[in-house]
Amino acid sequence: MKNWKKLVAILCAATLLAAMFAVPASALTRTSNRLVPKPGNTFIAVPGEFRTDEIAAAVAEINAWRKEACNLHYRFTLNGNKYHLKPTDYRPIHWSGELEMIAQTRAAEEALQSESVGIDHNRPDGSPCWDAVYDKDVPSMGENCAGDFGLLAGLKTWEGEKQYLDPITGKTTGNIGHWACLLIPSNNYVGIGTFRTLNKKGSACVLELLGHVAGKGKKPTSVPMGMGGVVTQLIEVPIIDAPKYIAENSGAAMATDAMIKAAKMAADNNG
Repeated sequence: MKNWKKLVAILCAATLLAAMFAVPASALTRTSNRLVPKPGNTFIAVPGEFRTDEIAAAVAEINAWRKEACNLHYRFTLNGNKYHLKPTDYRPIHWSGELEMIAQTRAAEEALQSESVGIDHNRPDGSPCWDAVYDKDVPSMGENCAGDFGLLAGLKTWEGEKQYLDPITGKTTGNIGHWACLLIPSNNYVGIGTFRTLNKKGSACVLELLGHVAGKGKKPTSVPMGMGGVVTQLIEVPIIDAPKYIAENSGAAMATDAMIKAAKMAADNNG
């Protein structure tokens, strides 16, 4: 009987190790913003799905909000700044490929954490969201997070805050920050990413904002730079937490050197 118990224990351990080091079957591998993890961290490979089919519709939706806010002279206060918009304030928002790269990585991270941690603005290794930079000359200045799968679904969630603003007086009865930040004319670049894990238990939509002043600094790239469809995303996590995330997410595994190399090649080709 003791021998059988030992055999079962060995088989269970072997199954766990096999699951941790199994390579997901996704055709594409996408890198995080770092190719070498920080000390104490490691990469895990998380298969899931990105959507990029709603980019044009998402930009059009945000610009419709902005135009309405200007035409109707919206008043609101955000982060201590008072705004009283007028028709001449209208500026269309533009897509940024660099912000999209950040948003896709952050969406995958939030989807990974959604089951155990929930949606917040911290990365799985505890570092702040601002740490997820691909191009140091095009950093994010603001982040929205929602537990939705789809760019338009995320926007609809944030638009729900509109009900808390009296646009004539500027008085509020609830949080309007996720929606109102998109109305500010100087916030003129946006990138949105959305990701759903393979088991469809975790999903997230993340939006990154940037206010770029013409003639100052690098102008963001307006061409989409993200990946769509089924992708294996490399996510940096503390080594001690890797087994937990792998157990929670079907198909997730420890990233191999070959996968990291493939992700780097894909990033080089994309850039």
